[in-house]
Amino acid sequence: MSDETKDVPPAKNSGVDPKRTTLAKEWYFSSPLITCRWDRTGRSVYAAAMDRTLQRWDYGSDARTTLARLDSWAGALAPLADGGLLTGTYRGELFVTGSDGEPIRPLRTQTGHTAWIRSAEVSSDGRWIATTGNDRIVRVCPAAEPADARALMGHEDEVYAVCFSPNNQHLVSGDLLGAVRTWDVQTGGAGRVFDASQLHHYDPAYRARFGGARRLAFSPDGRWLACGGPGENIFSMAGEFKPAVLLFDWESGDQKAVLKASDASYQGNICGLAFHPDGFLIGVGGGKSGGRIWFWDVDADSALPFHTLVLPTTAKDFDLHPEGDRLLIAHYDGKPVRDVKEHIGGALRVYLIGNTGRGKS
Repeated sequence: MSDETKDVPPAKNSGVDPKRTTLAKEWYFSSPLITCRWDRTGRSVYAAAMDRTLQRWDYGSDARTTLARLDSWAGALAPLADGGLLTGTYRGELFVTGSDGEPIRPLRTQTGHTAWIRSAEVSSDGRWIATTGNDRIVRVCPAAEPADARALMGHEDEVYAVCFSPNNQHLVSGDLLGAVRTWDVQTGGAGRVFDASQLHHYDPAYRARFGGARRLAFSPDGRWLACGGPGENIFSMAGEFKPAVLLFDWESGDQKAVLKASDASYQGNICGLAFHPDGFLIGVGGGKSGGRIWFWDVDADSALPFHTLVLPTTAKDFDLHPEGDRLLIAHYDGKPVRDVKEHIGGALRVYLIGNTGRGKS
């Protein structure tokens, strides 16, 4: 048994049926939404919009509060253990908003990011913060001492995602080239590198690189590491890809499978990945072919999802409720305009997994 599978809870068997997943809530906003997160209690949701505001909705009452107006877009959100919210911007800035809605304030660190922050995560025990972005650096610090940030070096290109292991001993980070690096959270020591380079594409006509390991997720028992991104390049400059999820065995480092969309003609990217507590993998896609939710059985032989849900519009981001029973999805396109092929603003939608009757309020 590897150190990753020690001290982590086994996968549950709740009997939930993803094929009965239904829409539970829907909120529209005046500007397209680009990222979203549940708070750690699951009673509020956060979203960042293209009008550079940070919004919060109360799940029970549907009341919306504008928490902040930023100087740039916020591409990374992470709820803190004390009820606050960590926000990373396209300018490389980190901010914290208090649980009581107090004004947003800068998060002071000895060395901050110098470019777009792509991903921010807080460990499940609330003790550690990890951030990364276009400056190719992964930064880790104790949540209680953000000034004590450690810079983890080694990536050769932009880093798109970070993810803590279930027991919070390890951190993984994925970059544009498909290098998924592992780090010891306590010491900052570098570990193995998983090869997800098939998610990276080079277009010689435009001399540009595309793709990479865009989303990362661990299974609840720490056995599997999933890496999502564009698996097949159709026309990269137009954002036309076929999505793929590479599934790695954490202990051996071997790649077990390449998970794909149910529709071979689907074009889009992976904009969200999470393992359900029962052990199946959830992926959300968005792009030219619209939005999708895919459900994969990672223990099955099939690379195709056992269920696919078509979304009303393309998706931009996704988060799984702390209890694992609801999906929060941010949409770039909001309310449709009658008789015109256009949409106004953005939308947040909540989907209830398995239609258990919960999640309506």
